[in-house]
Amino acid sequence: MIERYSPGLNKRRLGRLLTRFRKAAGLTLDDAAQLLYLSRSGLNRLETGETKVNVHVLKSMLDLYEIGGDRWPALIEMALHAREKGWWHEFGPGVAGAYVDFETETEEIIDFGLATVPGLLQTADYTRVLLRRFYRGRRDIDEQVERTIALGTARQERLDAERPLRLRVVLDEAVLIRPMGGQDVQAGQLAHLAETADRSNIEIRVLPLAQAHPGLQGAFSIMRFPRDMEEPDIVYHQYPFNEQFLDSPEQVSRFHQLFRELWSEALSQEDSIELFRRHAEL
Repeated sequence: MIERYSPGLNKRRLGRLLTRFRKAAGLTLDDAAQLLYLSRSGLNRLETGETKVNVHVLKSMLDLYEIGGDRWPALIEMALHAREKGWWHEFGPGVAGAYVDFETETEEIIDFGLATVPGLLQTADYTRVLLRRFYRGRRDIDEQVERTIALGTARQERLDAERPLRLRVVLDEAVLIRPMGGQDVQAGQLAHLAETADRSNIEIRVLPLAQAHPGLQGAFSIMRFPRDMEEPDIVYHQYPFNEQFLDSPEQVSRFHQLFRELWSEALSQEDSIELFRRHAEL
């Protein structure tokens, strides 16, 4: 599998490191901006990951902050990755957003599915039904749907990689009984969930329909990154016409607690797999 990078994540990571270096050098934002011949707002945007860092500016910053030369190559490589065009662009415009960008370098994804199966677990037929509803009215709907499905297949490759992405999912049972494109499509999706849940890197549990639970306000994902990145977890919410990313410790902590509650109230993995098979036969 070709190694892929997240430009957005590298931009955020580098900005966080540069902020740490500046503070360790005893410089305020104003002081550093003046010495680097940058505006205060321009330097702030670099540190918050809003803009990409030019390699020449990066070298000036590392020199000013007295960062040892042995650390420069890794930081320059990070800056170059941040300036790359995202790998998903090969599938065409409009098929991916910031979620796929950050997902690219995650180590573990924690998902709660309230209305639909999370994308990494969807079959092509199930995805096709969802997308045809989402893209309805577009002249290029067939092309857009198939390109998005192709991207989804590429994303799912990480589940079978040498160092596979870990996936923990809680599904509301309503997801299993909502008809999506007819019985054959829904049965195929449920059979896929039963098969997928048997992998060592994937855990899927179902919240029984007969009980109320604390996740009724909406689905969410928590993305976790390798420890050596020192990158905080990111919570993702998707709305019909918008998406939201949260990374403050307080917000992320609340979502982790919510997922723990959902996980504890859900059926076991074995019982969930049995439920997938039972619903597939209805």
